[in-house]
Amino acid sequence: AAMLARCAPNEGYFPMIDVLFDQQEKWSRSQNPVPVLLKLARQAGFSEESFNACLTNQKILDDILAVRKQGAEKFGVNATPTLYINGVKYSGDLSFDGVSKAIDALL
Repeated sequence: AAMLARCAPNEGYFPMIDVLFDQQEKWSRSQNPVPVLLKLARQAGFSEESFNACLTNQKILDDILAVRKQGAEKFGVNATPTLYINGVKYSGDLSFDGVSKAIDALL
């Protein structure tokens, strides 16, 4: 999914991220997420060819894996989401109220 956001046409990275998160239940729990992701990608302006080219782009995959490795090794990120608020690590299933309380404690 992150690869599709990086390939999104017309500077569509953030809109594609929004759609992927919004539709996550549909594609992440599917036995075969490719058709579901292709449908979402087409709505974002991908052709089937550009969709397939994106998912097989080794450089994009290598870049994503490098960022993931850096996060794990340098910052100790081992769950998504992970936030650092004033140097304190918060990870896993974070609610809005939990994040809000952590920020409010700083004020």
